[in-house]
Amino acid sequence: MILNGDEVKVGDKLYHLTLQSYGTVETVLHGTARVNMQHRGRGIINMGENGMVAGQKLFYWHKPIIIEPKKHQQALIDNAMILLQNAIELAEEG
Repeated sequence: MILNGDEVKVGDKLYHLTLQSYGTVETVLHGTARVNMQHRGRGIINMGENGMVAGQKLFYWHKPIIIEPKKHQQALIDNAMILLQNAIELAEEG
């Protein structure tokens, strides 16, 4: 099972978007990970490939960052995201 390009393993901590909390992967079997969210009172949630639950992407490795651009800033934000992604890739390499 893959989440954002990385393999999901038992014991991994995953962030649930709507619960705004981390859970722990208990099992991974046949394309489904069982994520324990009991500390939020939600019990076990079954996650499909790439963080999907009932057709929505709800699980991430970490809390996602939302950038709300102003009306005419889309090109600026797009370029900033490219620079950030390049910086992350360089840091991972070296």
